Amino acid sequence: MKSAKLSLQVFAIYVILVPGLSLVLFPVDLFEMLGSVAPVAEDVWAVRMVGYLAFALGVYYWYMGSLELWKIYPITVVMRYGVALFMVILWLSGEADPSIIGFATIDFLGATWTLIAMRANKNPSSE
Repeated sequence: MKSAKLSLQVFAIYVILVPGLSLVLFPVDLFEMLGSVAPVAEDVWAVRMVGYLAFALGVYYWYMGSLELWKIYPITVVMRYGVALFMVILWLSGEADPSIIGFATIDFLGATWTLIAMRANKNPSSE
């Protein structure tokens, strides 16, 4: 499951850097870059907290891949498809800017890469 491992590690780096560290370090700049309404000063702490939670989630993804915890890989696929669907729903309901579709696409493609890699190697103990 080397490719599934790699897919999780690549996704981990994305989650650590983009929603993770960028929301912690540059929350207002990220919102403005995406064309969204930037959070007001009183709410920046909440955005930074979400960024830190994303960072922590990325670290978990990294270790799931590094340690080849292949029994957990399927739930990562389900959850990433769910996140992508949730983002699309937010956009369709008018609660999110169209820029969220880019993030949904990254989640969808990452989940699909992991799913295809898992199906290509059904016996992880053969590595």
